[in-house]
Amino acid sequence: MARAGGMTKHGCLTYKRPNNKIIRIDDNVELRLMVINTEVARVRFTDSENERIDFPEDVEIRKLHHGQQDTQPEAVIDDEVFLTRYNSYIVLRGGQTLFRLENQTQQAIEGGADLVVVVP
Repeated sequence: MARAGGMTKHGCLTYKRPNNKIIRIDDNVELRLMVINTEVARVRFTDSENERIDFPEDVEIRKLHHGQQDTQPEAVIDDEVFLTRYNSYIVLRGGQTLFRLENQTQQAIEGGADLVVVVP
């Protein structure tokens, strides 16, 4: 599914259960998104053999507010960045967008078999 800016959806990171994702940045660098709990995920980098590496100096993660980037990147603490499920983020390398994590605020409508939902 094509999205704004020519981006395509590549799955979801859910905070409901362990749902870790690995995103290949290049031949020897992988970004790991690791859910800690129902509120927080951690970002760290590994090499292609799953050995932890330093957070690359040319990579920044910034919050997005209505499509606009924060002026400052998220803090890197011990070569990790922590994300919350309430925010959207953009991951940049050398100032170029690698990918976005878009918060999809939504609620499931659950009910019995007799529930009728009408979409206006």
